[in-house]
Amino acid sequence: MKKIYSLILLVTVAFSAKAQYTLTSANNAVIGEIEKTWPADTLTPNGLYPAGGTNQIWNYSGIIISPTVSAVSNSYVAVSAAPNASLFSAANIAKTSDNINYELSNNSATSITSYGSSNSSVTIVYQNPELIATLPFTYGTLCTDTYSASYTSNSIPVSRTGTVTTSGDGTGTLNMPGNKNYTNALRVKLQLKQIENFGSAGSQTITVKAYVYFNAASKFSLLSVNVYTVNQISGTTTATFYGKSIDVGDVLFAGIKENTNAANFNIYPNPSSNKEVSVQFNTTANENYELTIYNALGQQVKALHYSNLPLGDQSEKISLSELNSGLYTIKLKSKNHESTKKLVVD
Repeated sequence: MKKIYSLILLVTVAFSAKAQYTLTSANNAVIGEIEKTWPADTLTPNGLYPAGGTNQIWNYSGIIISPTVSAVSNSYVAVSAAPNASLFSAANIAKTSDNINYELSNNSATSITSYGSSNSSVTIVYQNPELIATLPFTYGTLCTDTYSASYTSNSIPVSRTGTVTTSGDGTGTLNMPGNKNYTNALRVKLQLKQIENFGSAGSQTITVKAYVYFNAASKFSLLSVNVYTVNQISGTTTATFYGKSIDVGDVLFAGIKENTNAANFNIYPNPSSNKEVSVQFNTTANENYELTIYNALGQQVKALHYSNLPLGDQSEKISLSELNSGLYTIKLKSKNHESTKKLVVD
C-alpha cells in the first residue's frame, strides 16, 4: 500500500496553481515548504467524477472531513536528504511525509519529471524518467509518457514499467464543505498504469485514476480524488484490490493559521540588480532570524543570521556577488515564523 500512497502523493503535490487556469513553474514547490492534506470520505463513490469541459460546477460540498483526523504533512527537502541521493543527479527536489520514504523529481521551467524514490532499504531510479507534465499546463494540455526502472527488493530483481497520461480536462467552480466555493478552478486528470514484474515470484499491476483541482486560492491542490486498483499474480493465484482516497488541501482549514505563522517578506528588486537585493520584513517580537539561499539543485549557497532584531520594519541588503545567474530560493526563518520565496539573480 505504500506504493499506492506514493503514486497518489506524486499526483497531488506535483503541481502548484496560478490564476487563469494555468499551472506554471513560477509556483513550483520549493525546498523548505510543507504541504498539508487532510483525508476525507464520501458515503458513496457516485459523483466522484463529475463532467469535464468548460464552465462546470463541481459539487463536493457533501464530502465528509473528520476534525479528529490528522493531516498528512509533505515536506519538500534537498535531494541530499534522501538515501542514496547521489544516484539522482538529475533531480532538484525531494519530498517526504515521514523522513523515511522520499520521492525525487525535477521541477523545471518547462516540465515536472519524476526520477524515482528511495528509503534505507530500497532505491528505485528511473532509467527512463516519468514525465508528469509539461509547463505551462492549462485546460486542453495533454501529456503522455512511459517510464521504467530496474531495482532489487528483498533480494528479488524487479522490473517496473508504466504509462502516465495527464490532461487539463475542465474549468469551472469547485464547491467544498463550509460554503467554500472556488471559481476559476482548473481540473487535472491523471491516468496511470504501473506493472511490477518479480520474475518467478509473480507480478503486480496498479492502475490509478485521479482528478486534482487547482485554484489561485492555494499554491497546492484544493482537492484530489483518486481511485485505484491493484491486481497481484503469484503462481496460479490472482488477487484484486480496489480503493479510493479523497484528499483536501490545507487551505480549507488553515487560512488564518498560515497568515499568522508566515514570515511575510519581500525581495527587491527581483530579478536582482548588480548582484544585490534588499529583503524587507516586519518583526513583532525580539527574535533571531536566519536567511538561507538555495540554488536550483537544492544546495545551500548562502546563509545569514540576524540576532535580536528590534520590533518593526526591517530592511537587510544582501550581496549576491558570489552567485551565478539563475533561479534561487530564499527561506526566512525565526523561532515562530517561516516562509520561502523565489529569487532570480541576473
